[in-house]
Amino acid sequence: MRIATLVCCGALLAGCGQISGAPSVPQSPTNLGAAPPGRDSSGQYYSSLYSFNGKANGGSPQAGLVSYNGELYGTTSSYGKGYGTVFKVDAFGKVTLLHTFTGYPDGAYPMAGLIWYKNAFYGTTSAGGAHGGGTVFEMAPSGAVRVLHSFGKGADGAQPESALVEYGDIFFGTTLNGGSKNRGTAYEVAPNGDERVMHSFTGSRTDGSHPSAGLTVVKGIFYGVTRAGGKNAGGGTAFKMSAFGVVQVLHSFKVQPGDGSNPAGTLLYLGGIFYGTTLHGGSIGRGYGTVFEMNADGVEGVMHSFGANSDGAFPSAGLVSVSNELYGTTTGGGSGARKSNECISSGVRYQSASYYKCGTIFEIDKAGKETVVYRFEGYPDGANPEASLTVAGDVLYGTTDWGGTSTYYGTIFSFFP
Repeated sequence: MRIATLVCCGALLAGCGQISGAPSVPQSPTNLGAAPPGRDSSGQYYSSLYSFNGKANGGSPQAGLVSYNGELYGTTSSYGKGYGTVFKVDAFGKVTLLHTFTGYPDGAYPMAGLIWYKNAFYGTTSAGGAHGGGTVFEMAPSGAVRVLHSFGKGADGAQPESALVEYGDIFFGTTLNGGSKNRGTAYEVAPNGDERVMHSFTGSRTDGSHPSAGLTVVKGIFYGVTRAGGKNAGGGTAFKMSAFGVVQVLHSFKVQPGDGSNPAGTLLYLGGIFYGTTLHGGSIGRGYGTVFEMNADGVEGVMHSFGANSDGAFPSAGLVSVSNELYGTTTGGGSGARKSNECISSGVRYQSASYYKCGTIFEIDKAGKETVVYRFEGYPDGANPEASLTVAGDVLYGTTDWGGTSTYYGTIFSFFP
């Protein structure tokens, strides 16, 4: 279904594997956005920049990257000394370890990427800290970390899995669990560490539950998604929230063929329309996920249903925009592994053929025409990307949770669309 009438609500406030041709990387480590010379006829290249090995630099990156001063910064969800790391990587694939999480007091298992704001990085960990429910932290470019807030005490939120968004010198985010009903929260935290729960989700028909994605700010209103809750208890919601924490459900996803279910990625706002993905649902087979569009009034339409043939399946991250096209990743689907145990898709409710495949990078236009532009194969390129892509000039950068030369620990890659 396509949206018939769209309502604009204003501007957003804020080793190499390849498709074909000789592998190439940007010519300068401080020019991440440089396209390679001599592309092949398709104009596309994939390059695996770095394979994690589960040692000091960490492993299993489940978050996207952020560009700062000609390099990319990111997190690994585990390994290092056991609790995850923060790293930086240049365009040649040289990785530098910046911080190793210890569980207490700095947190453990970061699932989200970093944001840059006023000379420092800010991020979250999904566990650890003073109360075991995760943390919000500030990190200097040198890697020195200061905990701003520890989750998990009383009716506070717990287990933040999404990146922060800054608005009006305050950081905003969501927690998967915690709150007054243990169904998750939306919160704000000041740079001095003062934190306030804006909304505790209840899972009711007029609410949602367990938000795992970040918030999108449009004209001072916050928009987001929940994995569950709403009119269809297993389907999840898209919602808007005022600065006072009042939530209005815009769309309840249906647990039935046609609509998607269980939205997982942060909404992308372009030209008055929100674009997002659902981990499950859609019109193919047992439901391998969708790309959807939604206007500010909650009128929603499925643009693409995943899962046909060698298409991707189970998109767990949001979308990015490049030259008026949308790009994203799927955790499963695509191609099978070159070797055993090199693909393992997470977040699925049942095992299927797509479960054992390695994931994809896809392109979709605003008319809903989708093209798989890269299929992961596990070795040596990586497998099962969980995170959204990062745009730097003409280049897309990302991470895979699995695969690479060490099989189980994931990769950092670049893709030239």
